[in-house]
Amino acid sequence: MLILKGDYLEGGGQLLRLAAALSSLTSTPIRINNIRGRRPKPGFKSQHLLAIQWLGAACNARMHGDEKGSKQLFFEPGKGTRKPLLEESGEIRIAQGTPGSVGLILQALLPYILFSPTTWLDEGGTPLPVKLIIEGGTNTSFSPSTDYIAEVLLPTLRRIGIPPISMQNISRGWTHGRADVGRVVFTIQPISAGQSLPAFSLRDYGTVSKVTIHIHASNNVRSHIKSLAESTLESMFPGVQIEIGTNADSNHQKRLYLLLVAHSSNGHVLGRDLLWDRKITDPLVAVRKLVSTVTEELQQEIKHGGCVDEYLQDQLVGFQALASGRSIIETSPTRPASLHTQTARWVSEQVLGVKFNDDGNCLGVGFCVGQGYADIVSAETEEQRVAVNQQPSPIL
Repeated sequence: MLILKGDYLEGGGQLLRLAAALSSLTSTPIRINNIRGRRPKPGFKSQHLLAIQWLGAACNARMHGDEKGSKQLFFEPGKGTRKPLLEESGEIRIAQGTPGSVGLILQALLPYILFSPTTWLDEGGTPLPVKLIIEGGTNTSFSPSTDYIAEVLLPTLRRIGIPPISMQNISRGWTHGRADVGRVVFTIQPISAGQSLPAFSLRDYGTVSKVTIHIHASNNVRSHIKSLAESTLESMFPGVQIEIGTNADSNHQKRLYLLLVAHSSNGHVLGRDLLWDRKITDPLVAVRKLVSTVTEELQQEIKHGGCVDEYLQDQLVGFQALASGRSIIETSPTRPASLHTQTARWVSEQVLGVKFNDDGNCLGVGFCVGQGYADIVSAETEEQRVAVNQQPSPIL
C-alpha cells in the first residue's frame, strides 16, 4: 500500500487526480491522507469525486473515503479483468450538474482512456474512438479552459505521439455572471493493445511566427478587446502575423475571457489566458487590464524560453513517466518548475518508480496497453533500461 501526503508541495486536486489515474492503470493500491490539504476548504469537491468514482468503477477498485468533504482516500484497484471501458453506446458521460471544471475531469480520465484495453473494437481489432461527454464549466477560474485545451494542450499531445483527440464545445459553462453548465464532447482514439507511447522530445522552440487571439466577452466590449489586443501584440512582436481565432459573445457583461497563443517556427505553441474575476465597475478599464495582463504574461513566457508554457508542463509529466524511453521537454532555463509540475513529478516517482533529473526529464516505464504493470517491471532488466536510455528521442 502506497501512502501519499495530500498536502505535499502543491497540495491540491492535481495530486489526487494523477495519483488515482496512475493507480488505476498500474493496479497500485494507494491511500491519500489530508486530501487538498493546502486549499482553504480541504477534502473532496464534487468534480474530484466524480472523476475518482469513475476511475474506481472502471478498474474494479475497492474504495473508502470517496465522499464529498472527505480528506482521506483508500483506493485499491482490482487485480482481475477490468470492466468494459464503455457503455453500450460507446460513450462515457460525466454529468457534474454544476460548472465544475471540464478540463480537470479530462485530466483525471484521459490516461486511463488512452492506456486501458477497450472492448469497443472494429472488425480488425483496432480500438474505435471513445466519446467522452463532460458537463460542467468550460471557463472557470484556476483551471484550464476548453479554449486552452483545444489550442494548446491537444495539439501538443498529438505532437508527442498521443493519437488524435478532437473536441466539440456544445455549450459553454461559466462560473461568472449566472452559473451555467456547459457540455463538451471529446473524441479520443485509445492506444492499441500491445502498444506503448514512444519516448518524445520537445526541443528548440524557434521564433514566434504567429499569435492567435481568442475572445469571449459581452458584445459591448468585444471590439475593444480585439483592437487593443491586436495593437499591443503588433507593437510587442513587429512583423509577426496576428490572427483572430475566436471572437464570441459570452452572453453576460461579467464574463471576460482572453487567450493568446504564440505559434513558433518549429511548430510549438505557448498559451496565456485570463478569465477576469474582479468586480467590473468600468468595462473599458477592465478590458485594458485584461489585455495588458495577458499580453505581458505571454511576452514573459516567450522570453523565459522553453517549448511548453508554465501551465502545460505539469500536464505532460504523467505521459513522460508512462512513455517508453527517455522523454525530453525543453523548459525555461531561468524559471524553476511550478509547484504543480513538481507535484506531478513526485506523484509519478512514487507510483511508477521513475526518477526525474534536474532538467525535468525521466526514463519512462514503457507502459504497454493490456499488459499489467507488474509484468512490465519484472520483464525489464536494468540493462534494458540503460539501452533504452541511450537511444536518442526524435526531436518534435
